[in-house]
Amino acid sequence: VVDRGAGREVVRLAREIARMINRDTVRAILRRPADSALAPNSIRLRLDTTIAMAGDEAYALVVTTDSVSLRARTTEG
Repeated sequence: VVDRGAGREVVRLAREIARMINRDTVRAILRRPADSALAPNSIRLRLDTTIAMAGDEAYALVVTTDSVSLRARTTEG
């Protein structure tokens, strides 16, 4: 899942991850509003320039029993 306003680089990264987990179909990458709930068995990628993290490669990873959320300030993260 990527946010509706996600740029090309985020979508490209999402497709690469989908290929790595054998879900490399166009339907595998869903665009949802940034504030939407994350569906079970989903991975959300989000660029969030407002988060305070040190360095361009920093990211926040949250893993639960039914989903994964990855937020980064830049695409390097």
